[in-house]
Amino acid sequence: MAFLYRRGPQDFFQIGPINEIRETQYGTANGGLIWYPGVSTCTTITLLLADGRAIGMHLTKLDLAGDVDAIVTQMNVVRGVTAVSSMCAVGVLMCRSMDGWMAESRFRWPTQLSTFNTAFGRNAGDIVHGYIQKESTGANDYRVLIGGGGVSWFSRSSGTQTWSALDLKAL
Repeated sequence: MAFLYRRGPQDFFQIGPINEIRETQYGTANGGLIWYPGVSTCTTITLLLADGRAIGMHLTKLDLAGDVDAIVTQMNVVRGVTAVSSMCAVGVLMCRSMDGWMAESRFRWPTQLSTFNTAFGRNAGDIVHGYIQKESTGANDYRVLIGGGGVSWFSRSSGTQTWSALDLKAL
């Protein structure tokens, strides 16, 4: 299920029972799958919960810090009291031209990892697994398969058909 965030009287709009999480959206894994399309200057955060569920968000570099805060708050509402067993950060994580949400010191690299850790009820220094995409590489699609107590990541250049395994590292 995916939800689009837009500032206004009704902040979140339900997109539907889909696995695709686009820019300025958050969602849950349907059937153990999350797909983040067209990540070029974006950051994705995926939470793996202790009950086996997964929740993710896809942030564009132009999102404001308040937008990110609103999405994080809503993700915490969805997860409730369920602990986050691990967190993954994939995409362009390094500070770019200091615009949007990354202009705030709490969201600059590498502080953003501890900011998200604590926002989701984890210790600031907990390990985050991830992949740092260079902005100059163009748009990539990322697919996350969740099941059997594990997670597998795959990537491809946007517009292509072949997926390759993506090896996440401790950041």
